[in-house]
Parts: sequence; C-alpha cells; structure tokens
Amino acid sequence: MAASTSGIVQVSLDVEGKNILYILVHSDGSVNRFGTPNRSLTGPDLSSNVEPTIGQTDRSLLQELLSAATPELIALHGHHRLDMNGVPCKLVVHVRVGERGADFEYHYGSAGAGPPPPIRTFVSRALELTDEWLLGIKNAGAR
Repeated sequence: MAASTSGIVQVSLDVEGKNILYILVHSDGSVNRFGTPNRSLTGPDLSSNVEPTIGQTDRSLLQELLSAATPELIALHGHHRLDMNGVPCKLVVHVRVGERGADFEYHYGSAGAGPPPPIRTFVSRALELTDEWLLGIKNAGAR
C-alpha cells in the first residue's frame, strides 16, 4: 500500500476468548502493545511477558510495517473460517492508509493450519517492530 499522511495498523489475537495480543501503530507515532503470541499464533509465548505499553515514537514504524503489506496479503482480506480443530483462535488485522484499507478476520483452531503465510509474516513483522520499540523504551528508562 502506498504511503499517506494518515494511517493505522491494528492487530488483535484472541485465544479461547481471551485477548493475548494487541498492537496498534498509528501514523502520528503512537504505539500500543500488549502480549506476545507463540509462533503458531495459537496461544501466548510463555517465555515473554509484554505488559500493556502505550507510547510515542519518532521512527516511522507505520511505514516500516506497511512495507510488509504485500499484494498477496491484501488479496486475503475478508472474513475467513478455517479448520476449527483445537482451541478456538481469532486473529483480526486492520490496515488503513488514508481512505484505503483492508480488514482481515481469521477464525481457526489451534490444531489446524491457522492463517496463511502472508498473514503470519505480517503479524511477525508487527511483533518484530514493536519488540524493537519496546526495547528502546526499556533501554531509555535504564539510563
């Protein structure tokens, strides 16, 4: 998606009805982050405990994240119900740039294949970028 003056990316993951991940990256530099899922997006990463954190960044996290919004990803927009074997999971991703955007909602079971690779890659990139942001906040606080 092309760059614009306003935009937002929001990612939310619920497992068994409990929110275990929330990411919000806005073009004004605001960032919200809570939780870390496991690699399969079927539960929390028990080795990582990300408390709810809200802040600002001078980095263009949104633009960095939008670079991962490939045409393959955008083509997957919509509401999808996949193999529901196992614990119920719901992944919701909103991508907005100006007036354009795409919404993704995937319902799947923890024993199934889960969301397709482009969705997983995008969520992984959102996690990486906000992990870097959180590390920067932690390091700045230690000074």
